[in-house]
Amino acid sequence: MLSVLDGSHLGARVRFIQVEADTLAQFAEYLKVPSSLIDLVLLDNMTTDELREAVRMRDEAGSAVVLEASGGVSLETIGTISQTGVERISVGSLTHGAISVDIGLDIERDATEGSDA
Repeated sequence: MLSVLDGSHLGARVRFIQVEADTLAQFAEYLKVPSSLIDLVLLDNMTTDELREAVRMRDEAGSAVVLEASGGVSLETIGTISQTGVERISVGSLTHGAISVDIGLDIERDATEGSDA
């Protein structure tokens, strides 16, 4: 997955590039790219050992890329994940279990509106 946000339409030279790695092998390939080209790597569905290894690989490569743990994160595992060295953690279960409310705004025209009554 590659996500690019470009703010040039706002008159600014802003860009944010985010990529996703499902394996440490994929992550190793991203580390070969100049770190100025990738801002953030989502480490998707990795174990805590894999997250620690990704942090070690990034640090050893001297990369400044930000690492985010995503996928399979719950309120029960966030404490352990926070100790792996990643900078960000996405907890999808916060929104997956959210109860939604369907609110409609129906506007009805008054039958007497526009008449000379």
